Amino acid sequence: MKHAIKKLVCFVLFLCFLPLYSLAGSGMVLRFDRKEHWVDGSRHVVYAQLVAQDPAFSAVVEKVNQAIQETASIQDYVNLLPTVQADGTGLLVHDSLAIASSSLYLEGEGYFYVLMEAEGKMPKGRPSHHYYPMLFDMASGERVSFDQLFTDPEGAKAYIENYLLEVVEPRLSSYMENNQLFPVPYENFGFSEDGHIVIYYPSDQLSFLSGTSGAVAFRYSELWEYLDTSESGIALQMVKTGRYVQQYTENRAPDELRNVIQEYLRALPGLDHVSPSLGTSMEHMKENYPITTDSGYYPGGAYFETETPELLGTYLITDPNESYLSGILTSRIDMYGIETGKTTLAKAKELLGAPTAELPLDETAAGMYLVCPGTLSIYSFIHDFPIQKGETGQDSSSVSLALYADTAGVVQYISLSLN
Repeated sequence: MKHAIKKLVCFVLFLCFLPLYSLAGSGMVLRFDRKEHWVDGSRHVVYAQLVAQDPAFSAVVEKVNQAIQETASIQDYVNLLPTVQADGTGLLVHDSLAIASSSLYLEGEGYFYVLMEAEGKMPKGRPSHHYYPMLFDMASGERVSFDQLFTDPEGAKAYIENYLLEVVEPRLSSYMENNQLFPVPYENFGFSEDGHIVIYYPSDQLSFLSGTSGAVAFRYSELWEYLDTSESGIALQMVKTGRYVQQYTENRAPDELRNVIQEYLRALPGLDHVSPSLGTSMEHMKENYPITTDSGYYPGGAYFETETPELLGTYLITDPNESYLSGILTSRIDMYGIETGKTTLAKAKELLGAPTAELPLDETAAGMYLVCPGTLSIYSFIHDFPIQKGETGQDSSSVSLALYADTAGVVQYISLSLN
């Protein structure tokens, strides 16, 4: 069933600042000034603009601010705001800043990424939905192009287009009003905090059943041979903030992966920024993760798929009553040295240690559990914080991590489940 389009217009800004190193030791302090336009408590436009504390960088900051204003049609939405009726489609414009404080210091060059989202009443045409991803080189204020992420951009594009044909196109619903994957809008690219390059489509070319503009995400490991993975490579700089600084390192500390899993047992590391947490109620999941299909059978419960582009190839598993999230099963994840479709089970055991249990999985069992025949390795983790099962369910005291390797010994699926 087609989801109703939300009666809002939202701009969501994800800002990522990355310290690099030149300009003769100079730097700049950036401040965010919030611009607010209110009609009432339910209709308003709020967005951030950069301010350079050092006048030497004012020209760059002004250039970036102007590009954001023009690309996302900020003034058009501001002008639209007074015309929106309280009981109509509505207008809500806001920003969400993924930063630790309201000011940051950048030494030398750096990159500034912003994703803006608009939904509902549009300045032109009928109510719709749009994404506006932008990546800026803060040395010049210029937009970074898709090709600049790669040492072999044509190879990357060939891989992407083949994946769209072979994997994504067969999954597109015939009920989708707009379902054209080609031409690929390469310059509408962005990033996830979990290590994805995301390509955002215009809504009149590709849109989901919920009315949201279409998007397709690619894991870094899928594009690794084409990416610029040098120390100054832009894509790697985008995940070298926060705790993902070690996500793609070759020199991994002993027990690092086990420690990360133990610390974040509510979700799989590598998808935890984009997936719901274990124990989340089904009501909350449906509100925040538009479901693409009716539920399917899964032993001891049911499974769902969502429109979230980073969760393509990921199943959300529920309890038998479909009341809460009891597991996450994925075939597409980069998880601190374990990459589905690439990492051998032997290598995974080096990172995780000996499994709690291990058993063969035949075709019949694999089909029931939506995985591949081969070997199932299970790791049990006890946590000292409660994970509540749904709104009123009992707390769980442990979770299981499962690796599913194919008959060639390559890990193809990973799951995390409440016990």
